Amino acid sequence: HVRQALALEQFGECVARADAAGVRNLLAQHPGSAGETAAINTLRPSLAGCIPQDNTITFSASILRGALAEGIYRLSVAARELPSTQSSGAQ
Repeated sequence: HVRQALALEQFGECVARADAAGVRNLLAQHPGSAGETAAINTLRPSLAGCIPQDNTITFSASILRGALAEGIYRLSVAARELPSTQSSGAQ
């Protein structure tokens, strides 16, 4: 189960990197709504691009939402932890 969880985590981060706006749009939709379905369909190219060739994965929309939410969260935390690009005054 640990390997599956890690693979799902990596998948979520890959999709979040590929289409952060699309992931945010999905997460803003009400679960089970037509908006959620449309958002998932919009993300399909990014979803497919993050699945290793010749592999198939199947999971529910709620699991997908969770994986993508974790992926976008991890990217936002990483972005906050980057050192500032502002100069500290030294030249």
